[in-house]
Amino acid sequence: MLSRLKSKLLQIREATGMELYAGSSGEYRFNAVGIKMIGPKIIKSLELTGKTIDELAEQLSLKNPVALAITGKMVILKRITKEEYQGNYFEALFPNTNPNEFYLIARESGEYIWISVIRKTILENIIGKLISQGFRLLHLSLGPFSLENVLPYLAMESGGAISTQFYSIQVNRQREFLEIGKMNASEIEEPQEYNLGDQYFRPASLTAFSVSLYLVRSDFSQLPYADIRIQEQREEYFYYQSFVKTGWSALISVLLMLIVSFLIYNHYFRINEELQVSENIAKSRRLDDVKNEDKLKVESAFLHETGWERSSRVSYYADRIASLVPDNTVLTNMQIFPIREGLFFEKEGSHFKMDTVIVNGNCDDPEDLSVFLNNLKNSNSIQSVMVQDYSYKKEKAKAFFSMQMIVKQ
Repeated sequence: MLSRLKSKLLQIREATGMELYAGSSGEYRFNAVGIKMIGPKIIKSLELTGKTIDELAEQLSLKNPVALAITGKMVILKRITKEEYQGNYFEALFPNTNPNEFYLIARESGEYIWISVIRKTILENIIGKLISQGFRLLHLSLGPFSLENVLPYLAMESGGAISTQFYSIQVNRQREFLEIGKMNASEIEEPQEYNLGDQYFRPASLTAFSVSLYLVRSDFSQLPYADIRIQEQREEYFYYQSFVKTGWSALISVLLMLIVSFLIYNHYFRINEELQVSENIAKSRRLDDVKNEDKLKVESAFLHETGWERSSRVSYYADRIASLVPDNTVLTNMQIFPIREGLFFEKEGSHFKMDTVIVNGNCDDPEDLSVFLNNLKNSNSIQSVMVQDYSYKKEKAKAFFSMQMIVKQ
């Protein structure tokens, strides 16, 4: 599980494939194809042909890992059958040479074993130049064998031939190599293109593209053994990727922690604000309650002092007095228990005359007023009656009066 996770984290998603060959004047020339993975799809992002190493260093991104295929006259290709193999490829092909002077790659394809050989001095010179330019060289292939990566995707129903810049390859129906022949650049029909995943590749860039697939389609830890300096480049790249991914993981983790902390803080900050608002409202309501309570106490004390807590007989006196009014007499005002005038009261808290009723009215005939006075005096509820004011206006033919009554308690 851990190794699978590590492989997933360190998977290469952008790489460069290079094909190296010797030019007509003997200098090194390169064909290069840049690829990147977008989801499950591999996209060609760049294509260069016939470039020098200095030109590549200017036009390619040095941070991308590189897979190199060496082709042309620098590589010797041999084919043997599986029966001819006796456990040592080199002795079967070059019995009188020193194996330490050569670098060899063998590949089984069908009933044959294909062997590609290059001198170590040439290989070390090539690797040294690429590394000195800053390229991250992680994989090496000799000859056209990297084309095995694209054979399953080529439209060849019953076998056929594939042409690259230096090789013409015959394959069978099972996409296995039958013959590999060298060809000159003049023999290539340049308009010919190969369709791979809705992307078109010329013969000059087909090998570069196929070798780059080793990096994006393979587990990084399962790349085949290579030259010691390539192994060192792999180890260095592994630690670089580990450092970058670990750094990003740590940064993302810290960022997520900060976001989570901010969300938690923001959540409780809002709760705290709501609690503070609620507390302020509660305090305001408590102050209002205290004020209302004090006000209620004052009003209750006032009612208690004035005697309004006792059962009121206002309606009783009003009804009795109104029932004694003669037909031609009209009461215009009635004050039952009026406010006591003056600064001094007979007893503390006595703000009203609790035994007094004052009425104002008018009548057409003074006799009616006399009848009204007699009726009041004869009432069981009235203790005494006194006329406070009386006037008669001829122009209105009416008598106006004001009376004060003392009721029985």
